[in-house]
Amino acid sequence: ALLQARLEPRYEAVRSTTIGIIFFGTPHRGSDKAVYGKVLANVAQTMTRKPPARLVSALQTNSDILLRLTSDFRFQLPQYQVVSFYEQRPMKPFSSPIVEKQSALLEVEHEEQIPVDSDHSAMCKFATAGDDTFERVYKRIRRMQKEARPQGVTEQA
Repeated sequence: ALLQARLEPRYEAVRSTTIGIIFFGTPHRGSDKAVYGKVLANVAQTMTRKPPARLVSALQTNSDILLRLTSDFRFQLPQYQVVSFYEQRPMKPFSSPIVEKQSALLEVEHEEQIPVDSDHSAMCKFATAGDDTFERVYKRIRRMQKEARPQGVTEQA
């Protein structure tokens, strides 16, 4: 969305009001598990005509589409606070995470990298406001707000 906002004036408000980005297990370099998704997508597409297999193909490790998108977006990242959460547990039946750490991280200078003790499906599902991961996310959002607030402006209760 931010890449598109830079290119299209009608999305200027999105670009100019975004102060930070939080990624949850985002496969910036793809995932070898996308091959399984491609098979399932082909079956689903045959039966229901959804989702397009090309979307799942784009998520495969080192796909040209994904690498180009990430490369095009990288130069914008210094404008934003970036936090990347990455999963540490595999989903059944896999023996490794859906999105491996090296794919979930952008590896840019100011990126905050945070491990999450869960699998890909559960990493951004919070049972309560006391959930450890929820608290970590909440703190990052509050910090982004505070760091973006102009001098002399105070928060309303």
